[in-house]
Amino acid sequence: MSMSAETITTATTEPEKFDQLLKELKDRFEEQYSHCACTWYEFECKTAQNALRQKVSTGAMTPTEAIAELSATLEPIYQREEKVLAARRQKRAKHDQSYIITRIPEEYRQPIMRSRLPNPRAFDEVQGWFKREWDTTNYIGAGERGPGDRGIIAVGATGKAKTRALAHFLLTGFTKYWSASDDHSCLFLPATQLKRDATIAAGRPGVEKSARKEAEELVESARTCDVLLLDDLSQPKFTPAYAEYLYEIIEHRTSHRLLILVSLQLGRDEFLEKVSDRNPHLLTTAEAIFRRLTDYCDVIDFDDDTEGTYDHAKWLAAWFERED
Repeated sequence: MSMSAETITTATTEPEKFDQLLKELKDRFEEQYSHCACTWYEFECKTAQNALRQKVSTGAMTPTEAIAELSATLEPIYQREEKVLAARRQKRAKHDQSYIITRIPEEYRQPIMRSRLPNPRAFDEVQGWFKREWDTTNYIGAGERGPGDRGIIAVGATGKAKTRALAHFLLTGFTKYWSASDDHSCLFLPATQLKRDATIAAGRPGVEKSARKEAEELVESARTCDVLLLDDLSQPKFTPAYAEYLYEIIEHRTSHRLLILVSLQLGRDEFLEKVSDRNPHLLTTAEAIFRRLTDYCDVIDFDDDTEGTYDHAKWLAAWFERED
């Protein structure tokens, strides 16, 4: 291994030359085997370094000879680790692909042509949420969640590709950040399906025991899965059972910082009026659900097709019809 001119002029002793060559070897290995950055100073490696450094100090070996011996020892180990990790990544990718196929409808797994989207700006806002709100080193599967965790509410008229944007976001998450192989779970759930299963779980007469158990399992999954995509929340009207289950799901997820993605066609007043059907009790529950969601999630407006920086406070204020 050749040394730079700066290395030659700054190294004054053989052990110092060894340490400088060792740094160059470490940098090369970390570049070639990225997974080895965290294993470079493992006990065995450090023991070998110390033994070789001692030989260099006593003149038994030159720095170049010592580094060559260390490289010859470590290279096969790292090559073997690389193959093992590559096989694991391939297995995990297949598992995740199978998992996603069972969780996200086929129409939302298709490739996206950004130029054909009705609102590319809003679509980009959803996809850029990872960088805007999360430190990915503390993301799902990489550590504990931080205090700034937020979900997304995609709001806009029918045909604005809100659900497509959220589904693509979910696919990206399982491609880059999460893994079903690591027991991370997601659920794509139309609100109409949640209403149906909540009604069954609440004890609707005439339902078979097996069907009630399935409904209870789905409601529990909506409550506890790592990522919940709740589609078309403004579609089904509330019933006492559905409203109770929905509030409990939202309350549990926000309290435990479990990610929520919601698509919604209506603003606040229209949403509350439709789902409650002007029932005072249901209206109170709907208001609590809406407030909880907007406290926890960022609102991305798919009806606004203007380019530029998204202003969450502006749109939230507009929804509540109050001054900033």
